[in-house]
Amino acid sequence: LVTAALSVAGSLLGLVRDQALAHFFGAGTDTDAFLVAWTLPELAATLLIEDGLAFFLVPAFSLALARRADGPPLDPVRELVRASLPRMTLWFVGTAVLLIAAAPYLVAVLAPGLPDPRLAVDCTRLTATCALTFGLTGYCSAAL
Repeated sequence: LVTAALSVAGSLLGLVRDQALAHFFGAGTDTDAFLVAWTLPELAATLLIEDGLAFFLVPAFSLALARRADGPPLDPVRELVRASLPRMTLWFVGTAVLLIAAAPYLVAVLAPGLPDPRLAVDCTRLTATCALTFGLTGYCSAAL
């Protein structure tokens, strides 16, 4: 019930965000550039924070917690974090760097008719860093 309520609240807040953008900034190239640039972080939030990482990491952490009950000399949860977090962090950084490098191509695919794609490319490069922060947030969420 709580999850359903939070999902509805998230959808309503997204609607409020879109209405606020339309009210304060109207329709124009600047707003278009922002919306194109925000497409990738919004997708990353869904994949990394809400679903994707939890799908893979929750079973691994559950197994580590079950092994902890057996009382091995090293804590399996700490060992899992020690082994996986640095690798995942490098993967998130690599993803962000790849998105930054591919920004002109991504903008061309996401918004082929944009009159001035330079602002959208710059905004996409700025928001690409969200891959790192969203990824680490998703990792911590799955670990909890």
